[in-house]
Amino acid sequence: MSDRLPSLKALRIFEAAGRHHGYSRAADELFLTHSAVSHQIKALEAELGTKLFRRVGHSMLLTEDGQRLYLVVNEALALIAKGVAEVRADDRPQTLNVSAPPSLATWLVPRLADFRRRHPHLEINLSGTIALVDFNRDDVDLALRFGLGVWPGMRADRLPLDDLFYMAVCSPEYRHGRLPKTVGELRKCTLIHHPFMSWEEWFKSARKNVKPPTSGPHFNEYPLAMQAALSGQGVMLANSIMTSAELASGQLVPVLQGQPALRQSSAYYIVFPKSRTLSSKARTFCDWLLKQAHQSTIAKPSK
Repeated sequence: MSDRLPSLKALRIFEAAGRHHGYSRAADELFLTHSAVSHQIKALEAELGTKLFRRVGHSMLLTEDGQRLYLVVNEALALIAKGVAEVRADDRPQTLNVSAPPSLATWLVPRLADFRRRHPHLEINLSGTIALVDFNRDDVDLALRFGLGVWPGMRADRLPLDDLFYMAVCSPEYRHGRLPKTVGELRKCTLIHHPFMSWEEWFKSARKNVKPPTSGPHFNEYPLAMQAALSGQGVMLANSIMTSAELASGQLVPVLQGQPALRQSSAYYIVFPKSRTLSSKARTFCDWLLKQAHQSTIAKPSK
């Protein structure tokens, strides 16, 4: 079996012909004549010793061997194009596609102005979602995720947001300013629920042998729960990192005195495949993000 590879030119012509199901459109795309494309395909078939196309009406469709080769060549050419684009020096801004849970994206967005100022030739496309990323299918360079740091096949680097905790907060205008002062009064309030921390855990940490009510609005995303709290709809368990600006400005205030600062074993991580080497633009963003996490102002619970 020969290890000699066909020429890149022949493989590009084959890929275009397979994608367009014919020679004419492939010739137009590559600025070649129809006969030049046909000649290259015949030469490639002779070199490989198998037919790659079959005529069906006015179309040239891939044979079984052609389909197998097309899948490999199409992916390989895409990787080559991506690699060339990353190292090519020009004045066009590069883009980095980042996926993050909405809770972290809310914290990240106000800080992106600093990144743009420091790196004007690198644009960040940020997608806020809790859905798991398929790096082989989705156009994503980096994912930021909340969890225990274990995802199969992934490298996970923890963000140093070590002072992350949850505490009960509400708008100072909630109940016309008559905020709860005891756990008993808190149980009578409207409790806002979200999936990142349960009220049952909070009451357990407060060492109160009471069960919280399950009534009250439920939201599947942290930012939605925070908007409900900001508009005075009830009391929520706030993430000290993601709600630091609202706590510092007084838009949200802690309820009770000496309430527990409830911590989790989960944390935020930078996630990417172990099999993939980070590009220079991804490393630039990661270095900046780690510094932002170190410098983040952490709100402390009232004593």
